[in-house]
Amino acid sequence: MTLYAKFYQFIIGVNEVNILMESHAIYVDWEWINWISMELQKMRQSILEPRQTPDQLQRHKLMVKICTYVLQYLAINLAQVYLGMATTPLFGQLDTGYFLMRAISPTWPTTWHGMAVRLAVTVLFGYHWFFVAVTIFTAVLIVIRTSTELMRVLEEGTKPCKMEYDCLRILAFRSNDVGRWVIGTGLVVISIQFVVSVNVSLKFRGKMPLMVYVMFPLAAGLLVVVAVVLVSFGGREMTRSKMYVAKWSALAKSGGEGGEGRKYEIRVWRAVQPVGVEVGSFGCFEKMSILSLFEVWIDQSIALLLV
Repeated sequence: MTLYAKFYQFIIGVNEVNILMESHAIYVDWEWINWISMELQKMRQSILEPRQTPDQLQRHKLMVKICTYVLQYLAINLAQVYLGMATTPLFGQLDTGYFLMRAISPTWPTTWHGMAVRLAVTVLFGYHWFFVAVTIFTAVLIVIRTSTELMRVLEEGTKPCKMEYDCLRILAFRSNDVGRWVIGTGLVVISIQFVVSVNVSLKFRGKMPLMVYVMFPLAAGLLVVVAVVLVSFGGREMTRSKMYVAKWSALAKSGGEGGEGRKYEIRVWRAVQPVGVEVGSFGCFEKMSILSLFEVWIDQSIALLLV
C-alpha cells in the first residue's frame, strides 16, 4: 500500500467513526427527530405567526422557498460526490475493498467479480455522503433556527410565558440528547482531518498528488461551517435565554409584574442550561468556545509550518 493510499484510507476510517454516530441518530432516534421538528413547527404557528404582519409572513414563506432550493442544491451536489466516490473502484486502487481483497488474493480485485464486490463495499461505506448527511444537516437547521426565533419572541414579550418556555427547553433538551454525540464526534473527526492533512501536506510536499493538499482547505472549510452554524444560531439562542432569565428575575426580585419569587429565577436558569450545545459529558459550549478551538487549530498549523 502506497503512502498516499494509507493517508486516504486513514481519512475514510476516521470519517466512518463520525458516520456511525450519525447513523445511530437516524436509525434509532428518528422518531425523536421527527417529533421535535413537528412540535417546534406547531409552537411557531401558535406563538410566532399570530404576531407577524402580512409582510413578515410573506418574507418567511420566501425564506422557506429559498432554504428549500438551497437544500435541493446541496442534495444534488452530495449525490454527485457520492456517485464519484462510489465509482472509485472503476478508476483507481484506493478503495477499502481493494486492499481487503488483495490481502486474500493479489489478482482477485482486478477481475470483473472482484470489481463488483469492491463497488458494493464502496457503495455501502459511502451511502452516508448523501442520505445521512442531508438528513442530519436539515434537522439541525430546523431545530436551531426555529428555537432561536421562538426564544426571541418569548424574550421580547410582556408576560413570562412559563409554559411555552418549558416546552421549548424540553424540546431543546431532547435535541441535545439526540445529537450531542453526533456533534462531539463530528468536531473530533474534523479536527483530526485538519491536523493530519496539514501535517502530511507539509512533510511530504512534492511527494503526493494534489488531492492530499486539497484535504487541508476541505477540513478547514468544514470546521468554519460548523463554527458559523453553532455560533450564529446556537449561541444566539443561549444569549436570548440568558436575557429572558435576567428580565424576569429582575421583575421577580422587585415584586413587579410576573414576580413568582426567587425560586422562579433558579428554576428558569436551570432550564436554560440544556439549550447549550452538549458534547458528551463535557458540559455545554459557550457562545465563543468553538471559535477558541478553531484558533488553537490555526496556531497548530502555523507551528507545523515553522517546523
